[in-house]
Order: sequence, then structure tokens, then C-alpha cells
Amino acid sequence: MPLCLLLNVAAGSLQAQTLLDAVDSEADQIFDQVAAWRRDIHQHPELGCQEFRMAKLIAAQLGKLGMEVETGIAYTGVVGILRGDQPGPVVALRADIDALPVAEKTGLPFASKVTTTYAGEEVGALHAAPIGTGAEDFAFFTKQVPGVLFTLGAAPQDRDPAPNHSPLFTIGEAAMRVGVRAMTNVAAGYLLAAETKK
Repeated sequence: MPLCLLLNVAAGSLQAQTLLDAVDSEADQIFDQVAAWRRDIHQHPELGCQEFRMAKLIAAQLGKLGMEVETGIAYTGVVGILRGDQPGPVVALRADIDALPVAEKTGLPFASKVTTTYAGEEVGALHAAPIGTGAEDFAFFTKQVPGVLFTLGAAPQDRDPAPNHSPLFTIGEAAMRVGVRAMTNVAAGYLLAAETKK
């Protein structure tokens, strides 16, 4: 069962722990593919409004998952919609896909070697910021709708941590499993709570 479809059954017959166990199992099964995507995206960063390759990758993968896909949103944005079989609350996830005009210096095998033009100068490009600007958007909307925002970041255990936006910044890929479980736990808890109120 695709990972995103597990959220659809949360408001149905599965109990929260069963759902989370299923997500853990699915996350373990797809981890290598997700890590490969992350490394590919990291190696081919694109600055804002230039994310054509990234948008194609995202749209193609969301389409494979059976989602309704809209592209060209705010120039290079992508929206994926997964409609469940049951009526109920909506859960939205947001992610930035643009890179920063910074030359990478991590030395990782999948490090970005991309150069591009920014403000008339040739610069490197690097994915170096976890979801930060999403917090600004979300903070605005939580004044109008119920919600919770969490961010997850973890430095790899085999290297010294570097601050966000640094040419030495990278994440510990093991944290991706924690992120999947945390996002699913929040979404499932919200959907199950809404179901019990009916």
C-alpha cells in the first residue's frame, strides 16, 4: 500500500497504532528509494522560479501515486491532491523546492556542483534550508484554522553539524524515518479525533 494512501484509511477502520506500525513498515520498505530521490534532488538544485527539473520529478511521482496533479502553480509550483473515499477533514503538507545561491562544501558524494546565475553573478546552488518559510505561512493560517506545525532537522552523526544556509549544511538521512512517523502521527491523530467527534 503506498505510504500516502495509509493516511486515507486513518479515519476508517484502522486504529492509530496499527496505522503507525503499517507506516513504519512501509517507510522501511521505501527508504532506499526516498534517500535516492533526496540525493538526486540535492545534487541538482535549482534557484527559485527555475525549478523546472524538480517540478517534473515531483509531478511524475505524485501522478504515480494516483494523485490529481496541477503544475505551473506560481510559475514552477506543483500541487498534488489525494482524495479519500470517505468525507472528512483535510490535511495539507507544504514544502519549499528552491535552492539557495550558495556553493556547497560538504564533500558528500552527492554534493551539488551546480553553478547558475544569480543577481548577475555566477554562483553555486545548494539545498540547505529545511522547511522554514512554511512556518511563516502556517503561522498566519493558524489564526484562522486549527493546526499544528512541526519541523524536523537532524545533523548526520558522522560529521559536525553546520547551521542552516551554510555551504557545509546537510541532514542525517535517518531522520527521514522519524519525519514520516511524526507527520503520519499528527495527521492520523487529527483525522481520528475528527472521526470520534461525529
